[in-house]
Amino acid sequence: MTEIRPLDDLKNVEKISELCHQSDEPIYITKDGYGDLVVMSKSSYDKKLARLELYEKIAKGEEDIEKGNLSNIDKAFEGLIK
Repeated sequence: MTEIRPLDDLKNVEKISELCHQSDEPIYITKDGYGDLVVMSKSSYDKKLARLELYEKIAKGEEDIEKGNLSNIDKAFEGLIK
């Protein structure tokens, strides 16, 4: 569930840290009623970054397929073995 907290809640860093680790999701921080910051645990950040990198690689692969930049499967496996 999305957690939205006011900026004043950052005064209690331990509580915010605990919330981030418990939910493994970002905590949205508002200032004067508007979105201002996003806080998350390092493990959650690392997972999201890894997922983003995977999506970028998939998109690159799809782009290569569309452009016809293909390799012979036997040559590809040879490169993995060497």
